[in-house]
Amino acid sequence: MALMALCFTQCKPTPDGGDDETRKVKVSCVIPLNNGSRSDFTNLLVNGKVNWSQGTEYVYLAIHGDTPQLVELQAHANGTPAVLKFEGEVAEGLIKSGEEYDVWYLGDSRDKGNAYYTLSGDYKSLSGSIAQQSGYLGDLGDCHIAKTKVTPTITAGENGNVVLNLVGALKNQIAIALLDLTNVTELYGDAIIGTDYSLEYNGDRYELKVVEDENAKISIVAGLGDDDDKKSYVVLFPNDKENAEIRYNSGSKVYECLIYGDIKANNLYYQTATDGVTIGSLSWSEVSSGDVELHHYVDLGLPSGTLWATRNVGADTLYQFGNYYSWGEIAEKDSYTFAECTTNDISKDVAGDPYYDVATAIWGDEWRMPTDAEQNELYSYCRMEIVKMPTPVTEDTPNGFVLGYMFTSTINGNHIFLPAAGYCDGEQYYDEVTGEPNPIPEGGLYRINEYGHYLSSTPCSGWNAGAELLHFEISQDGESYKGYVSADYSAYRYYGCSVRPVLVKKANEIEH
Repeated sequence: MALMALCFTQCKPTPDGGDDETRKVKVSCVIPLNNGSRSDFTNLLVNGKVNWSQGTEYVYLAIHGDTPQLVELQAHANGTPAVLKFEGEVAEGLIKSGEEYDVWYLGDSRDKGNAYYTLSGDYKSLSGSIAQQSGYLGDLGDCHIAKTKVTPTITAGENGNVVLNLVGALKNQIAIALLDLTNVTELYGDAIIGTDYSLEYNGDRYELKVVEDENAKISIVAGLGDDDDKKSYVVLFPNDKENAEIRYNSGSKVYECLIYGDIKANNLYYQTATDGVTIGSLSWSEVSSGDVELHHYVDLGLPSGTLWATRNVGADTLYQFGNYYSWGEIAEKDSYTFAECTTNDISKDVAGDPYYDVATAIWGDEWRMPTDAEQNELYSYCRMEIVKMPTPVTEDTPNGFVLGYMFTSTINGNHIFLPAAGYCDGEQYYDEVTGEPNPIPEGGLYRINEYGHYLSSTPCSGWNAGAELLHFEISQDGESYKGYVSADYSAYRYYGCSVRPVLVKKANEIEH
């Protein structure tokens, strides 16, 4: 693995374990890499391959108890071995038979003079950073943090040694995002909770602590990878930021990549290519500023150039339902009834009209409701899959998830998520199966996590009380879900429905 420069200096204090006369015993541990199911990076990167570096590799045995310390074990890598035997010394009696310990691996740059971490206090703690990365696959090991559990076998006799037996694989404690980093020099966003970390004793055992910093940034510096080794891999710390974004600036423009759900350790975040098999980089979309707040769109590569927003009107996150509007109206209501609908006599398409188009009225002139033709185009050029989107547990999402459809472009693989937000109907609702009337729930909101009713700007031809919608339904089928999507659907205008705006600009007018 290649070296990336960081401003950490590496000193080598004498580990605890007594004075020079204290009896030492040898400690050894055999750790495989790229070795079938026990592999580390190979499992994470699927088709990738990362070997131990040339030269000396280091791991650290974390000893708990009354004398907590990190014991350095080292091995020499010659060629591209699949397995390395790490060895070191520790004071006799410090390791107890029958107990479980952790072994930590923290990158391969330790012996190169520019370590990504530094030991201190007689190996009582360790600190490091992932603030600078190259993005090359071959350099991932420099920022790599992994852990495995071991149990000791202690040889009896005068020259007794300690053999550390693995309990499971060497497992990543970080996540990796597969990104296109062409011309990117700096990354930020709430997916990056911090870059500095420490390995400290918590009174029970050593644990990894990340220094959270909302202003943290990752610098993408020149790496030593091969010319054809595209800069595309970034190490991230796990975090519970739901649907977190990574951003970078290019001139006056801001681009954003979204990672859905929590960022979990030992995960690779990528996007499947249009063939459904090939692993590709996550997609970037330009962040566009409306009149009210910062809004986001995705370029799905559609023939018309239509750019779809990532969130519903009134929603602050990808999974929130947002607000509900009757067709041609620009404000929410307490009751949604036929008598209260003000647009039953309108026969024109209202796209971009601030008096009737809620997207334009609230988000600004750059945004409008999609036409019926644009909703049909979305339907025609996307794969549609039911998704169970994880969410925080709140009053609105007590189950910790929202159901909806992921629309993934068959042209470029980019995608948008439409939550099943239900719809509002202040008049009597009739069950579609039994035909019997159901009581009106508070607020008249129906079919959350079952229906998606997304307004177009287009009125129904020949039915003044109707409007064209993008509609979908979801139902549970045992442990899974089934459903369908329809772009050829119409409903009463008075219903309170979701609105997913589109950007007025065309894709070919935007510099990437």
